[in-house]
Amino acid sequence: PHGTLKEFTYDESQFYPQSPARGIKVYEPPGYKQGEESFLAVYFDGTASWAYLSNKTDGGTYRTLNVFDNLIAEKLVPPFIAVFIGNDSDSGHRQQELGPTDDKQARFIIEGVLPTVEQKYGYKFSKDPKKRFTSSSRRAPE
Repeated sequence: PHGTLKEFTYDESQFYPQSPARGIKVYEPPGYKQGEESFLAVYFDGTASWAYLSNKTDGGTYRTLNVFDNLIAEKLVPPFIAVFIGNDSDSGHRQQELGPTDDKQARFIIEGVLPTVEQKYGYKFSKDPKKRFTSSSRRAPE
């Protein structure tokens, strides 16, 4: 079974008012029933070309959708919704978002992006920290 990929443009001004609107892509696992509590994975620092996550059946250059579908089908991971947040076509604001060691990025995701995704698609993300995962390509300060 294959999951589905949804996408929309997210424009906000509370956390990063100088940053332009960004693309949000959402992977929904096969068999997801709207409104049921779900595991959550958040991937920040998506690229403009989305080479790792396209709308192609396999999910792009790195076959991301196939990887997710296979991990879930083989019961190596539980079904989860993945939220991908793009930010590299922002005219140089990327380091303002990924560089500081404050809570702004976490608040942007938790208070801004995730509630918007939940409302837009009828999802209910688990609040249990053991059912949540995040990843970004944040570099350590030099």
